[in-house]
Amino acid sequence: MQTSTYRTRTEWTPKTYEKVKTDENLWVIGLDSGYGGMKGFSPNKYFCFPSYAKLLNQDKSMMTMFDKNDVIYQDLDTGELYLLGRNAQNSISKNDTNDTDGELFTRKRYKNKKFYVLCMAAIGLACMPNYKDPDTSGIGKEIILQAGLPPAYLDMDKGPYTQMLTRPANFRLKVGKNPWQEFHIAIKPENIHVMAQPSGTMASINIGNNGQYIQDARKYLTGNVLIIDIGFNTMDVYGMKGHILSANESFDTFGMRAILQMVSEEIKKEKNEEIRVAAMQKYLEKGTIPITKEMSMDEEDFTFSDEEWPFDKILEKCSYKVCNMALKHLSNITDQFADYEYLVVTGGTGAAWYDWIQDKFKNSKLQIIPGNRNDNLDMLYANVRGYYLFRSMNLINQMRKRNN
Repeated sequence: MQTSTYRTRTEWTPKTYEKVKTDENLWVIGLDSGYGGMKGFSPNKYFCFPSYAKLLNQDKSMMTMFDKNDVIYQDLDTGELYLLGRNAQNSISKNDTNDTDGELFTRKRYKNKKFYVLCMAAIGLACMPNYKDPDTSGIGKEIILQAGLPPAYLDMDKGPYTQMLTRPANFRLKVGKNPWQEFHIAIKPENIHVMAQPSGTMASINIGNNGQYIQDARKYLTGNVLIIDIGFNTMDVYGMKGHILSANESFDTFGMRAILQMVSEEIKKEKNEEIRVAAMQKYLEKGTIPITKEMSMDEEDFTFSDEEWPFDKILEKCSYKVCNMALKHLSNITDQFADYEYLVVTGGTGAAWYDWIQDKFKNSKLQIIPGNRNDNLDMLYANVRGYYLFRSMNLINQMRKRNN
């Protein structure tokens, strides 16, 4: 299998929905601040970069050469410099203990400076112009933000999350080889909207690229639909039967983190190498773990040997095992998917499992639907695309009412 498909991607791609036009003084942003990746959608682009931030040494003399995957954030109030995303992940060594997995993946992260930096960097990136249309950007415009949280935590975490996002941010951002861009962001509380994450996919499967409901949206909006959003840290389950909420849960034992933790344990058994989940990401690129051994007969006569040890079969085995565990748990909590007509699969891990899930239900009347059915984007963007289109559609409808 291609282990690289399991790594959180790094990309910022120009995209415009020509028929989705709101007030020119507003800039709508969909933000999916996941544990694995920061995903964003705005009027001129979509993007993703890994949710990892590393505080850099104050000596900036080495910051003269830049890489296409760089995301660099400088706090203009404190002078702090952060390397974000892929290259920050690549800097983690196997034995690095600067960030514990508990700190990186805790639910209560809203007062964590690094999480705040990641969110502000994502909002800044969403506002930047793109190379195809350098004259269009959200810089200086009023930001309307639609975000999401795991459904089980929405009521409890919406307040702290919104409070964090309203904190003013003064920073500059360097993305790839583009020039530094300065930002002074202060989002009004009334401009921040937070929904259950799988609701983003519900919007995404019902709204077309023209910003309007698709022809057969009614059968999903009024039917019996179960959405499983399988991401890095959680599997979110969201069900509707008619207009009645039938499932609204989050589980932190079935996402990509669980898979990588299992892989890490298997590597330790096989090679006596301990690799934390945060450090696993960069090894997914090649699918091998570098192992150096010291061979010695005595203190003076010794040599070193290097080995690139493949773990692709271990990853596939662990991923399939977690997938089966997740589906069995779903079957238990839904009484074997009783009365559901549609099972919508979404999220980055959902994309990796999609073929397996289809095969599991090949003899079932349950219809399996991909979260990206209305666009050719990767399934990991289904939620954030839905955030953006849902909020934009609401604004467009409000404009029409005011004008009538």
